[in-house]
Amino acid sequence: MLLCLCVPQVGVADVPAPTLGLPQLSDPDAVIENLTRKIISGALTGQQLADAYLGRCGARVQTRDIRGALDDCTKSINLVDSATPRLIRGQLYALAKNYSAALDDFAALTRLEPNDPRWHGLSATLYWRLGNIDKFAAESDAAMALVPNRISSLKDRAEIYFNNGYWERALADYEMILASEPDNAEMLHYRGDAKTFLGRYEDAMRDYDRALKLDPKGQAQPIALAKTISLLDQRRYADGVVQAQIAADAAPDNAYMLLWLNLMRAHAGKSNDQDFSRRSEKIDQKAWPYSVIAYEQGKIAEEQVWAAASAGTDAQTASNRKCEADFYMGEYKLARDRDGAMTLLTEAADKCYKGFIEYSGAVFELRALGENVKLGH
Repeated sequence: MLLCLCVPQVGVADVPAPTLGLPQLSDPDAVIENLTRKIISGALTGQQLADAYLGRCGARVQTRDIRGALDDCTKSINLVDSATPRLIRGQLYALAKNYSAALDDFAALTRLEPNDPRWHGLSATLYWRLGNIDKFAAESDAAMALVPNRISSLKDRAEIYFNNGYWERALADYEMILASEPDNAEMLHYRGDAKTFLGRYEDAMRDYDRALKLDPKGQAQPIALAKTISLLDQRRYADGVVQAQIAADAAPDNAYMLLWLNLMRAHAGKSNDQDFSRRSEKIDQKAWPYSVIAYEQGKIAEEQVWAAASAGTDAQTASNRKCEADFYMGEYKLARDRDGAMTLLTEAADKCYKGFIEYSGAVFELRALGENVKLGH
């Protein structure tokens, strides 16, 4: 479960090969045949010939003749260097995982059209996927300098940093956002989360409290959950129970809130099976992660939880669910099977998406158990 509901933007390497943003031709083969006749006739020169190669490049993309498309776009560029063939070729290179060549084309786009932020954005996206975070930051800074609403772009980037475990970078962006929007309760909440993960608990609590004061209705449940997670890391379990109960009361049909209440109660020595059972009646028994609740109630076996995690869904969702189950069942096992609990918590810390509360929860728990585990990057 994501602590903030945000995901990295789709990158060029995710764009399907047949489109690349090009208009769909009803008969690309006929277009290729027609343009080939014109090209070999020798009647076209300069811009007209460059346009013909470009048109054939686009048609070949649609027929999945990627090598031919690359060759045609290159010929167009060699005749007249312009943005469209560079854009198509750069994306084709990215699809072919020739990232160095793709970045060269994206850099050329910034020279050809220096006031268009999209070209820096393409480079930033590709650098992100290559794991070059410094270059991602530089290119996204360059893109944001060219857009009218820089704050909106900063919010997007802060969320990307946050959800991927770059807490210091996320915090720096949240600081810039809040310098312009000091009363933005949501951003105060997220800045508090970043501070929590950096171990700045008192500062985080001040941000949470101010966010709650600014937006008591909208922030009540998410702030209570955020405080619960922070208190787990601080091992202030009794206080964590108070916050987890606020979160569970605010969202009585949310299975995750109930699971957090149950695990904080267990840590504080205040388990309440009767209340857990009563609250579980409000949870949708057909939806994930009810099976984890059923497991903690002794109604089903561990194997049935794994089966429920992968039932009727795609591989990525199944993996995310397994990560969640690793954490919650690991927590439940702590008082019953320490070795088994350690195995599951380690799996969650290793494999959970870093924006998931189960990831940070697993890391915090392993630290409390004496393990030397790094949080984020």
